Amino acid sequence: MEPVLDVQRVIVIDDDRPEQAIRRTLDVLERSPNRAVVIHTAVTDDRLALAALIAGAAAVVPTGGPRNELTTAVDAAARGGSVRPRVTIDALVEAAGLVESDDIPILSMLVHGTSPAEVGEVLGVHDRELAGRRRRMLNALLGDVR
Repeated sequence: MEPVLDVQRVIVIDDDRPEQAIRRTLDVLERSPNRAVVIHTAVTDDRLALAALIAGAAAVVPTGGPRNELTTAVDAAARGGSVRPRVTIDALVEAAGLVESDDIPILSMLVHGTSPAEVGEVLGVHDRELAGRRRRMLNALLGDVR
């Protein structure tokens, strides 16, 4: 028997302004960490993919992509998974040069699929401090993300 999907725990943020979509993702997940966010946007470059991973998005789906891509991403998020965007090594190296040096381990862990809760546990960082550091990394990548 197929498990019931908890689609109510998935929020789709449909916004063609990438910085706004990232800000809204971070806000949603700070208030409701048990939810999943799928970003649906026209801009899906490496910078947005990195920012989405830092913010905690389960997926980034282009608005002009195949119709089933959004459904697949929501389905994966509802099952507790993700459709992680691919990030080039060049983009990761560039991002590492923009963030504070003490945030590079956090960046690396988030990009490689470690949950924020696990990052905090491994590094001994409280949730509130980790949220601030994630916001600081997003500000370095995108500009002011409040």
